[in-house]
Amino acid sequence: MNSKSIFLFSLFISFFIVGLHSQSPTGKRVLVIVDDLSLQSSHSQYFDLLKEQGYSLEFLAADKANANKIHKYGEWFYDNLILFAPHAEEFAGLDAEKVLEFVDQGGNLIVVGDSELSDAVKTIGSDCNVEFDHAGAFVIDHQDYNRTEGEKHHTLVASSNYVQDKIVVGSKLNSPVLFRGIGMDIQEESPLLFSVLSGSSFSYSHSPSSAIKSLHVAGKKTSLVAALQARNNARVLFSGSLDLFSNSFFSSPVQTKKEI
Repeated sequence: MNSKSIFLFSLFISFFIVGLHSQSPTGKRVLVIVDDLSLQSSHSQYFDLLKEQGYSLEFLAADKANANKIHKYGEWFYDNLILFAPHAEEFAGLDAEKVLEFVDQGGNLIVVGDSELSDAVKTIGSDCNVEFDHAGAFVIDHQDYNRTEGEKHHTLVASSNYVQDKIVVGSKLNSPVLFRGIGMDIQEESPLLFSVLSGSSFSYSHSPSSAIKSLHVAGKKTSLVAALQARNNARVLFSGSLDLFSNSFFSSPVQTKKEI
């Protein structure tokens, strides 16, 4: 299969989060905070997707303090915040508490983790009852992995375990999505907090180079992408993979055992 499902999946989950059906120009202001500004190029197809739908994107480096550009005198200058900065302890001058305040005041948020992630990212997740695994862990699946690459640890997972909700992921997805990153465990799953994409019965999150003594999360409880609708109607999305949104994953072929 080609990368169409990856592209569509990224589209649906993003529009579930950022300014759903907003016709107001102020509802389309998006701030993207990145670990490295080179992500503007390596993830450009994803960003172009948002721009084509009328969203106005601005980019800031996580390690450059710009808090006054984001928030001042109780006013937020953006409606949607995308954190593509899994290693950052602060996000352009915003700490985890300030990011959570943004959500409390009605802002929409996308938080992207990675196999190496900061305490700040973990704190944001924990406050929303989403627990990232320990640093160094990857989701591993010895059954549903992408067989086009000869990677022995099977960390390039090909999952088609989408949430059965057309509002979130549409109705056109029927093929696997590539995922390489860390697993998450949802502490209190509810109609307002749920996995958008999950691992298979054979998946688990662990360091591929360490002996297994205990597991943070395993099986279909392994959340790859999770979504929260706050009681103030703000939306928060958590992804354990930054690669999920990359140009290389959009264009990469996917081949599972069923397709061989």
